[in-house]
Amino acid sequence: EAGDVLRIVQGADQTIYVFYALGETGSERWMETYDKNMELIAETDVEDMLDMEGTDGESVDFPTMQIDKQGNHYFLGWDKPGNHHVLIFDKEMKYIGKIRGDMELGKELMRTADGKVYLMYRVGAQQKRFAYVNIQNMTLDAVEGMNLPGYYTSIVSGTNGYDFYLNAPEAFYGVDASEGNAEVVIDWNSSM
Repeated sequence: EAGDVLRIVQGADQTIYVFYALGETGSERWMETYDKNMELIAETDVEDMLDMEGTDGESVDFPTMQIDKQGNHYFLGWDKPGNHHVLIFDKEMKYIGKIRGDMELGKELMRTADGKVYLMYRVGAQQKRFAYVNIQNMTLDAVEGMNLPGYYTSIVSGTNGYDFYLNAPEAFYGVDASEGNAEVVIDWNSSM
C-alpha cells in the first residue's frame, strides 16, 4: 500500500529508516528499516508510540526525528502549554524519557558523524543557539560561541570536516559541532 514518505534517516549501522503515513487522512504512521543493500528487514507500526501522552500531555511533532549511534530515536514534541521537548525512545521503540525546554527548539534534529544528536533553538526574536542532546544526563547542553544565522532554509549533511551545512539567504554556513564553530563557506552576495 502506497503512503506519503515523511522522513528518511540513516541509522548508525548503515541502516536506513523510512517513516511514512498511510490511511485516508495520513494518520497511520509506519517505519520501514532497510539494510545497507536496501533490503527491507523490518516494518514497524509506530502509531502507539506517536499517540503516547506523557505526564505533561506531551505529543510528538512527527516526523522531526533523528537516531543516535546506539539506535535511540529522538523526536521533537510539545506539551499543552506549548513548551517544547525532545522525546527519546530506545531502539525497540520503548519510551526512555524527555528533555524539557522552555523555548522554541526549531524544526530539525541533526546527527553528527560521531553519532551525537544536536538541535537548534531560538533565544529571542532572531538569535539561534545550538545544543547537544545529552541522553545520559537528560539535558540540553548548549554549545557556546556559535555564529548561527537567525534564519536558514535548509540543512545539508556535511563534508570536508563540517558536520553539516546551513543554507541561509545571505550565506552557506559550515558547522563543526564538536568545536562549536560555524563559518561562512559561501557568501551568496559576493559569489554572484
